[in-house]
Amino acid sequence: MPPSRYSVGRSWLTRLTVLAIAAAGVVAGSTGAAHADPARYTRTVTPAAWAYVDVVTPLTSHYNPTGDAPVGARSDSTGYHLTRSYFTYDLVALRGLHVFSATLVAPETTVGDCRQARHTELWVTDPISTKTTWVKRPAERERLGAPAAAEGCPASRVTWDIAARLRKAVASGADKLTLELRISDAHEGDPRMGRFVAPTSGIELSYNTPPGTPTALKVNNGDCATTSPGTYFPIYSGGLELQAKVTDTDIGSWGNITARFAVWPTDNPTQRLVRENPYANASGDYPVYITFPRETFTDGRTYAWAVQSSDGTDESAWTAPCYFTVDNTPPKPPVKTATVYTADQWPGTGGPGIPGTFTFKPNGDTDIVAYEYETFFPEQAAIRGTLPATGPGGSASVTLTPVSGGPHTLLVTAVDRAGNRSYDGPFPGYQFYVTETRPGVSSEDFRDPIKGGVGIASEFEFWSDVTGVVDYQYTLNDGAPQTVAAAPTGTTKVRVTPLHGGANVLSVRSRNAAGVFSPPRAFAFTVPTAPTVTSTDYPENTYTGGPNVPGVFTFRPKMPNVVEYLYKVGDAAEQTVAAVDGVGTVTVTPMTGGWSTMTVRSRSADGTLSDPRSYTFIVGEGSPQVSSTDYPSYQWSGYPGKPGTFTFTPNMPGVTEYRFGSDPANPQTVAAAPDGTATVSWTPTQPGWQYLYVMSFAANGAHSGWSSLNFGVNTGAPTVASTDYPTNEESGWPGKAGTFTITAGRPDVTEQAYRLDDGAWQSAPAGTGGVTTVTLTPATSGSHHVEVYSRIGDTQTPSVTYYFTVGGRPQVVSSDYPEWGWSGGPGVTGTFTFTTVLPNVTAYVYSFDGGEETTVQAGPDRMASITWTPADSTFHELVVRSRSADGTMSDPQSYYFGVN
Repeated sequence: MPPSRYSVGRSWLTRLTVLAIAAAGVVAGSTGAAHADPARYTRTVTPAAWAYVDVVTPLTSHYNPTGDAPVGARSDSTGYHLTRSYFTYDLVALRGLHVFSATLVAPETTVGDCRQARHTELWVTDPISTKTTWVKRPAERERLGAPAAAEGCPASRVTWDIAARLRKAVASGADKLTLELRISDAHEGDPRMGRFVAPTSGIELSYNTPPGTPTALKVNNGDCATTSPGTYFPIYSGGLELQAKVTDTDIGSWGNITARFAVWPTDNPTQRLVRENPYANASGDYPVYITFPRETFTDGRTYAWAVQSSDGTDESAWTAPCYFTVDNTPPKPPVKTATVYTADQWPGTGGPGIPGTFTFKPNGDTDIVAYEYETFFPEQAAIRGTLPATGPGGSASVTLTPVSGGPHTLLVTAVDRAGNRSYDGPFPGYQFYVTETRPGVSSEDFRDPIKGGVGIASEFEFWSDVTGVVDYQYTLNDGAPQTVAAAPTGTTKVRVTPLHGGANVLSVRSRNAAGVFSPPRAFAFTVPTAPTVTSTDYPENTYTGGPNVPGVFTFRPKMPNVVEYLYKVGDAAEQTVAAVDGVGTVTVTPMTGGWSTMTVRSRSADGTLSDPRSYTFIVGEGSPQVSSTDYPSYQWSGYPGKPGTFTFTPNMPGVTEYRFGSDPANPQTVAAAPDGTATVSWTPTQPGWQYLYVMSFAANGAHSGWSSLNFGVNTGAPTVASTDYPTNEESGWPGKAGTFTITAGRPDVTEQAYRLDDGAWQSAPAGTGGVTTVTLTPATSGSHHVEVYSRIGDTQTPSVTYYFTVGGRPQVVSSDYPEWGWSGGPGVTGTFTFTTVLPNVTAYVYSFDGGEETTVQAGPDRMASITWTPADSTFHELVVRSRSADGTMSDPQSYYFGVN
């Protein structure tokens, strides 16, 4: 039994021993939790451990037990209990967070007496452990405010605002925070106040993790220089590009935050410029870029820059500054000198194969770090290289060896530390002339048209710019050297016989009286082996001849001892023809028109085959002519079902038949007469534009291309005309009969069917010459039509529609205010006269500009006149209707005019 009714004093409690318990807990991160704005998140921190102490078991530890957490007094079968519960929360994961709010939530699971007021208190205590008991309770350090509770008992949420105490604990560097739930001193011993809470009572956080300080800074894709003056580089028209990587653990791989870039001149930091990119990927895997325009920077000035990231709520620290110096001034072209090649005009210096040293120096620039060079030397591939300067503003040298004489160019560019390059102008580089010591070689036999060939002795001429030449030594390919004396002028000619086709090289050296040879000249030439092909019947690349028209082709050799030729046309099998004195002749008969290619090779007695010769010629199509008097070309004639006679005339020899029809894929066949012509009867089945396709064939299978006759086939429908109601003007009036003439579109028409507007169909027999006259009476004014078709036995033609307009609306004229014109003026009276074609009109009803209608009586001539005075200068509408004696009103007529 308790020592007193319900109260337990502190002095007595300290003499009791209880057992504390605890349970392991985790910090739970929000998974898709909602937050109030893009930089506010929520998570719940659950206990890392918990325990309770009980006066009944004063020396027993209840650390991480099972079941709910007891708070206050209770009596049960085991006796009287007095308890307090402790919860420890891990703070390590909360370091660096911007905490907006922190709420401890302790859901009640059992309450001693719901009629009693709640006296639960929350305290900050010393840590708990496995040795925590009633006797060794953690010291209480600070009480945290009053609780708030949800409605109901037990309350699903009993909460305390602990944001300030949590921030204080994190800021102090504490790893953990232990909170105690107990009943106040005055009521702690009262079982009615006792209760149980969930052991998972957690801290609900609203927070933001500030973004990390940016990393991986680069300027124009170069690494950050951490000391001034930094990297030198030019800024081009595209501006300066800065980049960095940013991170924000709240947002993750697919979210964006803002990267803020600042640039300022080191000699005046107040000129700081800041630009932002709000689409920086927060994963840190991808760089974010920003560009500052070129106009931001001054040539020769040093700048610092840094980066900061922001998620809209918190900002990172600025990075340490990086530095760069702007250098937009290119160096001057370097000074170029040489030891051997110093002349820039003929006859030059040095010679092929003689090396020369070229030296490059700055032209007053002190920051040159390298020289780039490129050779433009005849008869050799370009040589490119980069030479480092001996030091800032130093020189460099390179040795180059020309392989030919004549003008040479060495292009040299100075490069400064910023990467700027010099520019030599429109005629760049170092120009020099190399003395040509090699002999010259030429051959008219190997210029177009090439006359030389395999086994054909061809003439070559040698000469030299060097004086004192006594002879020349020459070698064809890998053959033995031959020598020929030079004339007093230093020139000579020799005849050389190539032994194989294709690429050949004649190497020639000159020699003076002292026996000194010049560098060799390699004269390359190509010896063709493919035969020539000619034809007067089918000249190359010329449109002529036709299918079944034979042509003679002549082959001539480009290599010795040719005994036969192998030839084929297109994809046909290769054929052979014997050569007579090296010449072959064949006759080829094209089977179709179009492009044809003949491939020809020659074969020597030893079996050597030449290269192939491709000879292309264009064979005429030979398409037949098609004519018809019944259906002339490009004219409209006949009608479906009317046969026509068509004549086919050949344009190639030996025609024995024709294929024809409206569909080339399904033609009909007709034999040709001995003279090659044919006549057929063909009946069109559809109206409209028609095409009759025709192709001619010879007995040997040769055939022409398709030709076609294009003609129009009428529908056979009748035509309609009327002088009483012409189609292009307003005529007559309601009730006035009109005559309509129907003319058949084909001679076999027996009857015409017709109707007015959408009335009943009527019919009349076809008259003489296919002309039928009918009388129709329109009942109303306005647009009308007559629809007509012809009958031929049980069939009928397509129908045609004849449109006309019936009058009856009154006419309005005014010389004072002409229709569609501007006349008169405000206050100027005008006269308007109304007339009509309708009989029995007794009055007119009119109005101006949609106003009230007025009636004026018509005279015996059915005319009436009115006067009207406009009040303002604008455009007006006069609407008039006529009225007959029986009260019938006509359709309205609108008359528009302008008042000045």
